[in-house]
Amino acid sequence: MKDAPERLNTQIPTEFDLQGAKLATIDQATAYQGIRKNRTKPPRPDAQENLQITREALEQLNGTKETNSTIWIEMRKPILRTRVQQFLYKTMHKAYMIGDKWIGIPGYEDRAKCLICQRRESMEHILLECTNDIRTLIWKKAKDIWPHGQNRWPNITIGTILGIGSIALQDEENDIDDRANTRSIKTRGQTRLLQILVAEASHLIWVIRCERVIHGRNHTEQQVINRWTNKINERLTIDRITATKIKQDPNFTKLTNATWKDALRKQGIQHENWIHHQEVFSG
Repeated sequence: MKDAPERLNTQIPTEFDLQGAKLATIDQATAYQGIRKNRTKPPRPDAQENLQITREALEQLNGTKETNSTIWIEMRKPILRTRVQQFLYKTMHKAYMIGDKWIGIPGYEDRAKCLICQRRESMEHILLECTNDIRTLIWKKAKDIWPHGQNRWPNITIGTILGIGSIALQDEENDIDDRANTRSIKTRGQTRLLQILVAEASHLIWVIRCERVIHGRNHTEQQVINRWTNKINERLTIDRITATKIKQDPNFTKLTNATWKDALRKQGIQHENWIHHQEVFSG
């Protein structure tokens, strides 16, 4: 409103031009996070190689390109048990002592080979290529539970396994809801079941392989079937308890029902209102 505008001093006074954090108010956790954020992270060739493999597998399955950050974050999804998350994380970094890790260690070079196939061992070989009957049996049991047809079961590669937390099955034509910008509850349930089956099958194959190679344990077919069935029933029970007693959220209850109902129906198990009954899979 003035006839002659004044020139304002926009320079910040020294006492208000603060840089960093006040030591009197900062806590150790915040300081540590700041230090880690500003540290230069050295490149990890093994992880970068597996991230690229995972990214390509997810692009083929999801039709979208995932970033490294997304893959790492989705690896910690609650649908994956803590043990499975740790397994995927270490596999992504090639941290396990298998295959080429034994080359150059005097007296232990023979451990680089698979005892069954006599081929160079790798996580991909252990989970997907080994001729071990136990590996084949576990994947067969996982597919036996899957109720949505072979066209909805993806081609399982090491990239699919490492990126299982980022997998998102697409809606089938008759499930698309034009009113919503999200996938249908049916498709989300299918994705959730797929994540459970692939993650648990992969981890169980690895655990049994370690018991056989490191501890010299031999497993019968029935023992493996029992362990697989117990693990899947444990996941089923956790979902039931979470839906009915912990969260008690209608949306989560619908998602849980969409996850398991068709699988129970395929096995000939009582599936109507199953979430309030003690229904489990049998071996």
